[in-house]
Amino acid sequence: MGRRLTKIVATLGPATPSAEAVEQLLAAGVDVARVNMSHGRREEHALRIAAVRRAEAHLARPIAVLQDLAGPKVRVGRFPPGGVTLLTGFDVTLVPDSGAFGDTDHIPVSLPNLARYLEPEALVLIDDGRVRLRVNAITAEGVVCAVEEGGVVTDRKGLNLPDVSLDLPPLGQKDLEDLAFGVAQGVDFVGLSFVRSPGDIDLLRYHLGRLGSTARIVAKIEKHEALDHIDDIIAQADAVMVARGDLGVEIVPELVPRWQKQIIRKTVAVGKEVITATQMLESMITNPVPTRAEASDVANAVWDGTSAVMLSGETASGTYPVQAVTTMSRIVVAAEEDRPEGYAPWGGDTRRAGECRAGSSPAVSQAIAEAACELAADLGAAAIVTPTQTGATARQVARFHPAIHVLAATPSREVWRHLALTHGVTPALVHEAEDTDATIGLAVEAGVAHGVAMPGDLLVVTCGASVNAPGTTNLIKVERV
Repeated sequence: MGRRLTKIVATLGPATPSAEAVEQLLAAGVDVARVNMSHGRREEHALRIAAVRRAEAHLARPIAVLQDLAGPKVRVGRFPPGGVTLLTGFDVTLVPDSGAFGDTDHIPVSLPNLARYLEPEALVLIDDGRVRLRVNAITAEGVVCAVEEGGVVTDRKGLNLPDVSLDLPPLGQKDLEDLAFGVAQGVDFVGLSFVRSPGDIDLLRYHLGRLGSTARIVAKIEKHEALDHIDDIIAQADAVMVARGDLGVEIVPELVPRWQKQIIRKTVAVGKEVITATQMLESMITNPVPTRAEASDVANAVWDGTSAVMLSGETASGTYPVQAVTTMSRIVVAAEEDRPEGYAPWGGDTRRAGECRAGSSPAVSQAIAEAACELAADLGAAAIVTPTQTGATARQVARFHPAIHVLAATPSREVWRHLALTHGVTPALVHEAEDTDATIGLAVEAGVAHGVAMPGDLLVVTCGASVNAPGTTNLIKVERV
């Protein structure tokens, strides 16, 4: 099998309890390590991030860190070991979380004023909809619900109100404290959970600026309100995550595939990264092999044009974390080698200028990126080489999903890590050059060193007449190694 173009995001957790276990997981093919602030202590996350940085040095390739903020997630409280079983047809009361254990009659909820958002007949879903409640009445004690679909409820499971828009702040006090921690740890991406509008992204960007961070923002699409503002959210964010777990609870499951395809298409069309997440290889939490449906799900995400696919519980708490990564990598490569006829990540060819030129980069850079992809295809080039200061040119080239690797040579360690998420891009860290010829020479050398080209191969190189000046890409050159 060939080199993989689609990137892999893997969540760290108890399944990787040591620095050695983290490195083994990353060595299996992880490009971005995710730390989930909804679970675990900051001290544990700090150790994991330090392990990622050590592994990155050993593996000699960039591994970005994605800090996933908890956001305004409503959760149930704590229960006795093993949780409690709610029986269909019985009543249960949702009460404010006082720290006491819940039981079969009372479910503690993290939202203290839950009752003011609900009325009789409203739907309440617990644990991604596995437990389904219907509101009967609002009382002084709490919200009395009938159990329509019973099941086991355990600590800190999510609670969704699909019929209700909650006016909760996008960043709570814990999120701000977690963000300051993440910035101090040097995270590369910050995931913003439960985005509802572009204003949520503006608020996070303000706080990142206040803290002096250049981390890129990943907007997680998991609320029904976000779908009403999807174009503006994509425009405002640096990258997007299709968070299918909560999204599939907020909207009916049969609409999730449609929205997945639309969000991927829209995001790739403007030259930004998109992550497809949740339950991709869910059965591998407890089994050494995936279901055939899961393999098809991963392949279809690749054919949709996703920049990356993500593992959550499979690597955070599963029994087979390394196998999950290697399995996902094999499925991705097989899908990439068998792209459907007429494949294009936004559903059309590279000349659909009205949609494809909708990004924020200058028109010249976009035209250069498109021409580089077409020239590489015509010449049978081994790779496209893009010296870059900010990563913008590499992302513009990656938007067209060429079937060959894009070697992005940059002197910036931050950009080097940021590009670990970009589809088809192999980032290379180089020192700054004095002129255009030296810049091209360094980039070509990096292409050989990183295995994307061999002596005799043709390379298509993009560059700018102004050396080390961002946003000045205006040249294409063909080089033979």
